[in-house]
Amino acid sequence: MSKKIHDNRVLILIVIVGLLLRAIGTNYGFPFIFHPDEPTVVRSALGIRFSLNPGHFDWPHLYIYLNYFLFMIFAKFRDLLPYLGLKSYFLGFWDDRTIFYLLSRLFSAVLGALTIIPIYLTSRRFYGKEIGLLSALLFSVVPFHVMHSHYALIDVPMVFWVSWALYFSSSIIYSPSLKNYIFGGLFVGLAASTKYNGGLVLLMIITAHLLRFFKDKQEKLFNVVGLRNLFLAGVSSFIGFVLGTPYAILDFKTFIRTDGPKGALWQFTNVGKVELMQHISQFFNVFFVKLTDDLGYTIMFLFIIGVVYSLVKRISVENLFLIINAIFLIWYISGFEKTRSHYLMISYPFIVILAGYTAKVLAKKIVRKSTALNYIFIAVILIVPFTMSLRETLAYAKPDTRNILYEWISKNVMDSDTIIYDGDDLEVVVKEFPKNYVVKSKNANLSQVQVMKGYFVAIARELDSTDVSFKKILDIKNNGNRGPEIVIYNLQGISND
Repeated sequence: MSKKIHDNRVLILIVIVGLLLRAIGTNYGFPFIFHPDEPTVVRSALGIRFSLNPGHFDWPHLYIYLNYFLFMIFAKFRDLLPYLGLKSYFLGFWDDRTIFYLLSRLFSAVLGALTIIPIYLTSRRFYGKEIGLLSALLFSVVPFHVMHSHYALIDVPMVFWVSWALYFSSSIIYSPSLKNYIFGGLFVGLAASTKYNGGLVLLMIITAHLLRFFKDKQEKLFNVVGLRNLFLAGVSSFIGFVLGTPYAILDFKTFIRTDGPKGALWQFTNVGKVELMQHISQFFNVFFVKLTDDLGYTIMFLFIIGVVYSLVKRISVENLFLIINAIFLIWYISGFEKTRSHYLMISYPFIVILAGYTAKVLAKKIVRKSTALNYIFIAVILIVPFTMSLRETLAYAKPDTRNILYEWISKNVMDSDTIIYDGDDLEVVVKEFPKNYVVKSKNANLSQVQVMKGYFVAIARELDSTDVSFKKILDIKNNGNRGPEIVIYNLQGISND
């Protein structure tokens, strides 16, 4: 064991760095939950106590069940603390408003950091240990993945399963072992049972199977054993999906509904599809803009160079495997009417591994054998995504601008004061003051506003300054903080502007 730890000490350090970037700030926003999708996971997981069927299939159920088991283990542990006389040291454990969100966020952060391991293993098998570590290091600092790992959501866990599916599927290139097909399919099923689009990576099993034919001239393209293995990979992926979402079978009538979010098929109609010309336009926008921003510029830049280099200079089966799957996923998702960043996270493992390979190729050509220059080159590659990730993490560790607003209202607003607010993102805060007369600006009688005693609170970017004649008393800026810029006015103070 100690030898394994010593041999993998660099990888362990990378995982620790990745975990710190993802775990620091997981108490972001408390006691408020600002992300609208987090309650779906946490409340559904807590609801498993009363019914094993969550009752809705807008998201599959694996991550809901895993959170339920996590919550129950925590609850048993929490029940022991009073008997041990330790309750006073862990009072926060009894804050049910936030503690389960914290647990789920930490679980997401851990899975996000552990995703580094299968990415390292796959990259090492393809290109060797050095590139494996470089790919792991690149993935540890992917800005959007770091950011999303702070939430109790399903995208980061889905990428975790996808990365293990990638590890076993990539092994098919070298060996027709049934184990690779079975485990590759199983992890695809678990990915799909975490988020439906995880099932898209089933293509990589087929891709690896076909590429083995090109790699090994002794291999037959079609044979009984190969077709059997592909069939069993499909079966194991189905089993993996059903293991995580059993009520897709047991409550099939609800599962196939398309008329609302209770049904799984509603998700596929909800994202929408676009015409071919718009699809092509969105593909290039996703490829060169959205992914480039989310991956921290240099990683996507390396991937693009890797694609060009592979097609022009050296198209190895390993590179071709990564390129085919990455381009397919990006192309497919860019055909959605809504091409949101988290939809594209499924392509990250393929992009990062090829980026690690490209970085090594460039290092050989640019800095050659100089160890010092190699480290400088790696630092140049990492500095932008790492800085972006660190900035995101530090922002999560600070109060959101809406937390600052809550503290200000608590200290400065009397129960008799009126609070008029403008901006849906502020509703979660102002509703915490039921003793005040709280009203949204569009519902307020503006002719009576100036004679009211109280405050007008607005999100700066949504505010029409021509309608505001009140005196500004506070501007809550989002410099280094998450959340919108918020402006507070005194209803009885007339501006001299």
